[in-house]
Amino acid sequence: MPKLGSLRLYYEDDEWQGAVERLIKDSTFVIMRPGDGGFLGWELEKVADLVGPTRFALAGDGVSADEYREFIERHPKLAKINPSPKEVPYFLIFNEDWSERGTKYRIEKEITQAQIRKQNQNV
Repeated sequence: MPKLGSLRLYYEDDEWQGAVERLIKDSTFVIMRPGDGGFLGWELEKVADLVGPTRFALAGDGVSADEYREFIERHPKLAKINPSPKEVPYFLIFNEDWSERGTKYRIEKEITQAQIRKQNQNV
């Protein structure tokens, strides 16, 4: 019997990066919820290169300005993804230049694709 929850895919250490690239390329829209894994920078760089800002959203629990600055120092290629640090749960969508579109949702609130499309039309 399958586990409950979201789809989980498992790959060997030498396969996962190729699989993640294929999944990103094949996606209509990518929502990332960053964790503290060691490959977060690599994953975000791939999204930035392969998907672009209008097909990407970032969701998280919050990050301090110092934490964000340290992350960008470790991954300077990601400086173009330029949201202001959030100390509260957030859901961000981006403009063509990777600037924050200015629309933030609290994660506790369910967000549907129709709501996102409607919000995008109003911006």
